[in-house]
Amino acid sequence: MPPPRYPFSLLAVFETGLFQHARDIVNSLGGAYRKAEFNTRILPRCQTLVEAVGHRLAYEAALDAGVASELLDLYEAGVVLHHSGWFVENLALDTETQFNMEMQAMNSILPRIGNLLNATGAEPYCTAPIVSDEAWMEFTRSLEVHHGNARMDICEYDADLAESVSIFGFLQDYE
Repeated sequence: MPPPRYPFSLLAVFETGLFQHARDIVNSLGGAYRKAEFNTRILPRCQTLVEAVGHRLAYEAALDAGVASELLDLYEAGVVLHHSGWFVENLALDTETQFNMEMQAMNSILPRIGNLLNATGAEPYCTAPIVSDEAWMEFTRSLEVHHGNARMDICEYDADLAESVSIFGFLQDYE
């Protein structure tokens, strides 16, 4: 496996930390690699180890290819959030900081999202109606409409509906 080209990136630190922890466990087994304890303590970690390598390699390849730094930040934040506990425990990166990383990355991408999506060249392959306002409007107009006399407002408590809509009963306290 090639060593990290950017060893101080969060994803390289994550990968290195996971592998070091696995090595520490293996060393604690005293050479008993074929025993049930190895299977119990190491095998369940294998998928995360392989994914960590893949995340790091993908991040490095994207960085080398000149992918927009905002997209790299969002990718990194997504991996951090997916493995939130590891980053809290090993890097003292608290969950609020993790959420802020993702929020800042999303906010930096949002003004450029149209250009970034157009630059992918994927439009001819996207057939879902939600990809454009026109296609979405055409799709929603084609749907069959059903009418009834039910009414539900999830933002306001309605005493007349309280018995039949118990899921919103907690709103009763705020009336």
